[in-house]
Amino acid sequence: MTIASILLTDLMGVLVAVTVVRLIRRRLMSVGLGLSWLLVLGSLAVVVSVPGVNTLWIKVSTSFFKSPPYLVALVVFLLVFLLYQSVVISVLQRQVREMGQYIAISRAKGPETGTH
Repeated sequence: MTIASILLTDLMGVLVAVTVVRLIRRRLMSVGLGLSWLLVLGSLAVVVSVPGVNTLWIKVSTSFFKSPPYLVALVVFLLVFLLYQSVVISVLQRQVREMGQYIAISRAKGPETGTH
């Protein structure tokens, strides 16, 4: 990669990182998901910007897989992202179930008498 392409890639990564932080601060993105995005962006910046790491990544990925190294990184990222989303969905499912049970129990008790 040329110096200009490395700088452009890093600049795009910084812009996306700033956007992720702003979304977290505005509560439009969960902290866990935001941190996973920042981890991916940081890893990508290291792989792209550090020449030794870039060369090592290309050698390792092409020795194990016959596809381009960045395609391998994309697939790994997507698998990790899907795993994270599965955990989030499972947590939400548990919370909805518990909330439904709480509402059912509250309705079964009947209306409050108002005496304290």
